[in-house]
Order: sequence, then structure tokens, then C-alpha cells
Amino acid sequence: MLIGVQGTSQPTTLASAITSNAALQVEQHNQLNELHVMQDRWTRAKDLNALFRPAIESTRTKLLATTNAQANHANIRQRLQERNTQMHNWNVALDNSVQQNEAEIKAVNQSHRKLNDETEALDAQNLALLTEVGANVYAGPRTSGLTLARQESVHRKLAEKITWDKVEQISLAHRSQKEHFSETTRQLSREKNDLDVRNDYLEMQVPTLKFQRDLQETLKLQETYKKKSEALRQTNYQAQVPGLESSRNALLATLKRLQIDNQKLREHKSHLEEERATLQQDLLIQKTGEINSLLEYNAHEEQHQKMKSLFDAKQPNFADVAAANVVAGNLEHDTNVCEEDVKELTKANAHLQHQINVMDEHCTGW
Repeated sequence: MLIGVQGTSQPTTLASAITSNAALQVEQHNQLNELHVMQDRWTRAKDLNALFRPAIESTRTKLLATTNAQANHANIRQRLQERNTQMHNWNVALDNSVQQNEAEIKAVNQSHRKLNDETEALDAQNLALLTEVGANVYAGPRTSGLTLARQESVHRKLAEKITWDKVEQISLAHRSQKEHFSETTRQLSREKNDLDVRNDYLEMQVPTLKFQRDLQETLKLQETYKKKSEALRQTNYQAQVPGLESSRNALLATLKRLQIDNQKLREHKSHLEEERATLQQDLLIQKTGEINSLLEYNAHEEQHQKMKSLFDAKQPNFADVAAANVVAGNLEHDTNVCEEDVKELTKANAHLQHQINVMDEHCTGW
């Protein structure tokens, strides 16, 4: 297990380092995707604005054209209404003239009937007179034996009767033609009105259909651009795949190498810990020995002071003095040897502590 430095935020294990590295890669990948999405949205909005500008201009142009067409249709409708009003007045005047002519014809017919009645009365009176004078009377119309004026009247009446029959047939034919023309005109007028309404409805639909067509074209262009963008993005991602695969393989190889190095460092750390424990035990033994030596030195020093005081008190001989000097020299030599050993052990301990710190830095730096 790796040793972490106390007071730092670095991961203390290889698993935590791998987890944090993977989390960082995921976060960077998500941020990169968000950046790509925002860039695509910005580009799409820019393209939409670029597409909407000509669409707006086209719509404005169509609106102006529709307004002009509406004004033109209003003028045409007004002219047609005025024409229809004039034709209605003409029809009314024609109907009045026809009625007047029919009234005149009726008056003429009445006068003819009156004349016929008078002529018939005169004929009856002439027939009565002829009967009284004994003239030959026959059933058919008689023109001989009459006066010249009467003969002319009879011939005129016969001619007028023939003319009236012919004129009556012509009048009936003209009246039927007029009725047929009026009916046809009304039918065509109704059809025309229906077609005008349908034409107005279709004309109102034309701008809407054009706008829908333009909108569909715009949406089609948007989808085409989106498809091209997605294809380009896919191509870019596909081009990045080999590099990413090689980078992943390199990272996996690096990870394996780091795992092997970490295992080696762990083994070396275990060995160093064992050696450290041994050195600490040796150091403790040496410190204990040094303390014991120091205690012995202090005891000897006390003994020396006592002996010196006894010497001073009893004035010992020179032999005792020499022996005491030898003992003191031996104690001083032992003290110097212990101090040299303590210095060597201190240097070894400092060297081992430095190696432990270096190993801690190397082990916690991944």
C-alpha cells in the first residue's frame, strides 16, 4: 500500500488515483461534448438566421405583392360591380321598353279588334241589307258586290291576319329565345359567382401554400445541414479513434508499468520498514547501553570523588593514586568510544530517515 503525505489532498492508493483520473477524463469528455453541442447549436442558430433573412424578405415581398393583388382585385371587383349595376339598369330599361312595346302592341290589337268588331257589325248590316234586297248570300267571306272601301278593308284584314300570325310566331320564338338567354345568363352568372368565390379562396390559399413550401424548404435545408454536420462530426470522431485507441493502449501500458513499479516499491518499502525496525531496535539498544555507560560513568565519578576525598583525607600513597588515575583514564576512554558510537548511529539514522522520506515522496507522487 502506498504511503500518503499527511496534510495533502493527493490520493493515498493506486485505485483512488485511477478512479480520480477516470473521473477527470469523464468530466473533460462531458465538457468537450457540451462545448461541441453548444457550438453546433450556435452554428445551427446562425444558419437558421441566415435562412430566415431571405425567407423574411421573400415573405415581405409576397405580402406586398398580395397587398397589390388585393388592391387590384378590389378595383376589378368595384368595376365589375359598377358594370353589373349598369347592366342591371340596362336590363331594367330593356324590360321597360319591352313592356311599353307590349302595351303598344296590345293597344294596336285592341284597336284592330275594335275595328274588326265594327267591320263585322257593318258586314252584318250589309248582309241584312242584301237580304232585304234579295241578293245571293253564301257562307264564305264575300268580297264581290261590296264597296271598294269594304273590299280594301277585307283584303287589309286578311293581310294583317297573315302578318299577325307570322309576327306572333316570331314574337313567341323571340320570347322563348329571350327566356332561354335570361335563364342561361342567370346560370352563367351563378357559375361565375361560384368561380369568383372559388378563385378568391384559391388566391387566399396561394400565399399560405407558398409560405408552407418555403418553410418546408427551410426545414429541409436545416435537416440537410444537420445531416452534413453530423456526418462531418462522425468523420472527425472516426479520425480521432485510432489516436485515442493508441493513447488508451499507451495509458494501459503505463498503468501496468506503474502497477509493477508500485509493487516493487511496496516490496522495497516493506524491506526498508523491516530494516528500519531493526535499526531502531539497535539504536534503542545502543541508547540503552549509552545510558548504562553514562550511569556507570556517573557512578564511577561519584566513586572517584569519594576516593579522592578519602585520599585527601587520609593522604594515600602514590600507588593508590596511580591506580585511581588508570581507572579514571579507562573510564574516559570508554566514554569517548560510546560518544563515537552514538555519532555513527545518529548519522546512520539520519541517512535512513532521508531514504524513508525519498521513498514516501516517490510512492505518493503517482
